[in-house]
Amino acid sequence: MPNPVQPIANEFDSYLQDRAQRQGYQVRWLFTDNAWPLPGSARVALVEFAASLTDMAPRRDVTAPGAMRDLHDRGHFIAWAGEAGALVQVNVHRHELGGDGDLAAGRIGVRTFAEEFFTQAQARSLSLTESLAYLDWLTGDAAPSMVELAIRLPESRELLLVRAPSLQAAAAWLRRHA
Repeated sequence: MPNPVQPIANEFDSYLQDRAQRQGYQVRWLFTDNAWPLPGSARVALVEFAASLTDMAPRRDVTAPGAMRDLHDRGHFIAWAGEAGALVQVNVHRHELGGDGDLAAGRIGVRTFAEEFFTQAQARSLSLTESLAYLDWLTGDAAPSMVELAIRLPESRELLLVRAPSLQAAAAWLRRHA
């Protein structure tokens, strides 16, 4: 049976890859069994995929403590498409799961996310150190899901897209290569 989130992940990657190439970045596709040393300048965004809004489920209490909430809002996103053929939408993960206000206000299209990932690093990604701290907190009771680490290496102008079968696998990969 095909994975229902695969088309969402593929479309997300297509936009990120296009933006990366227009910025002069080389794109590398990795899985969690690939080794790749990461420099301290790496910027990381954790993106979870869902086939629809109804498929989203909290992985952890979305009322994160102050410091974790800030890291969450800058580095943990969810991408989905409402209907077959609909454009992929992206939002801060907790905004879609926490019921904290007007969710639609934070939603953006995947094209906008890709643009901001490269031009607004502080708003759409975390430093390597911040990512490790956040993933340590997040993986305390995480359930399996399809996730991806989007990692921008500004000095070497590379975009790494690391697919992982779970948050734990993503965290372990990042820790091994930090």
